[in-house]
Amino acid sequence: MVHFRIECRLKDINLKKTYSSENDNLLLDFYIPALKKSIHYKRITGFFSSTSLLLASQGIAHLFSYGGTYDLISGVLVEDKDYQAIVRGLKSAEEVIINNVDFNPEVFESELEKDHLKMLSWLISTNRLKIKIAVLPNDGFGLFHEKVGIFEDKNGDKVSFSGSINESGAGWSGNIEEFKVFRGWVKGEVEYLEKDVTKFSDYWDNKIGSFSVVDLPEALEKKLLKIKPESEKEFDEIVKKIKSEQSSGKKLYPFQIEAILNWENNNCKGILEMATGTGKTFTSLGAVKSVYSRKNEYCLIVAVPYKHLVTQWLKEIKLQLDSVIIEVHGDAKGWKEKLPKFLKDYRDGYINN
Repeated sequence: MVHFRIECRLKDINLKKTYSSENDNLLLDFYIPALKKSIHYKRITGFFSSTSLLLASQGIAHLFSYGGTYDLISGVLVEDKDYQAIVRGLKSAEEVIINNVDFNPEVFESELEKDHLKMLSWLISTNRLKIKIAVLPNDGFGLFHEKVGIFEDKNGDKVSFSGSINESGAGWSGNIEEFKVFRGWVKGEVEYLEKDVTKFSDYWDNKIGSFSVVDLPEALEKKLLKIKPESEKEFDEIVKKIKSEQSSGKKLYPFQIEAILNWENNNCKGILEMATGTGKTFTSLGAVKSVYSRKNEYCLIVAVPYKHLVTQWLKEIKLQLDSVIIEVHGDAKGWKEKLPKFLKDYRDGYINN
């Protein structure tokens, strides 16, 4: 079933010329609002893996709910000898991709991962999501170093963006990224937009002689289609569930609970090894809550390399925990005086968190 939206226009978004993770929430300020207003999304991104395929679905439930389409070109880096074999006709690009991409939907055990892959599988089977692979030699060749995305609404208006950002959870909500935005209705930006549109079209049609762009190999597609929903109704329920869970953010998934239990069974020592975008921060705070429920105290230290990550962690901590918080960085006033007092009060039992 195709749904229709009223006032589905990119012009209604107050878009900036430049977005940076230092100053903007890339996901909430740009990505999701643009997807909600679009009926077509085209993307050139970095390298293909099962994780990037999973993460490609983050934030795009709105686009697909209303019958939108998504065309994705993702690179895969192969050994130079394999690439030369393709050039000489000794191997097919599909054969090389299959040998270089570790993708097996059956290894995803969590409901979160299964739901996203089921959604993507259904979209591929109904031609709403099309994936092509750019095969690049592993010799430092970097045409895919620039990332490009193009949104188009029902009126034919387009917006493109290009810069450093990949189509991943880390790209949209974790890394330090910056990209420029070009609007088709603004004089002086149209030329850059058209260049992005032409670039995507040339890549999609495999018109660049220095690398090959091919359809998603049939063998990989068959693996993915094995888990597709049985009906449109089941697909709609999965999308509804994903949208609800993304907006609420309150519930620990079974794989997150399992991670916390494994950590506790190892005397509360270890490293969370989870795919980007699957909630390491939320799982970590869930672990703290678990400790507090048993010990009635905790002292949590969050060490991150950049100040914008401090801000992100503070937001999550304030949502999830009722704690005394001390910010420790160059711009935090008075922390050198507050911290010793805080530690003394904690040691003496005046505060327990």
